[in-house]
Amino acid sequence: PKAEEGYRRAEQVKLESGHYELTSKFIGSVKDTITVNFTLIEQRYLADRDMYAVYGRAEDGNLIFFWANKPEKVIESGKIQGRVKAHKVDPYRNKAHVTYLNYVKVV
Repeated sequence: PKAEEGYRRAEQVKLESGHYELTSKFIGSVKDTITVNFTLIEQRYLADRDMYAVYGRAEDGNLIFFWANKPEKVIESGKIQGRVKAHKVDPYRNKAHVTYLNYVKVV
């Protein structure tokens, strides 16, 4: 039941993320403001930070990560705008190139 649902969700995230990990490229330059069509891959609520970790992809398959402090800022898909905080090669996602955003808002 709940454990099985969590396992299936984790497997789905691995499959979808794995599809983009090898081809993902960084978006923009640090401190640039970018606008992309975003599709959610995974969201996690972290109680110790009282925030949501949001991981997804742009329409061209490049991976994006940002923090959201309210659940309404976590969207399934749509256009978002944010400032590029950093470009990181993520060791937890098969060394995928992930663009980290700040000041994200739905447009």
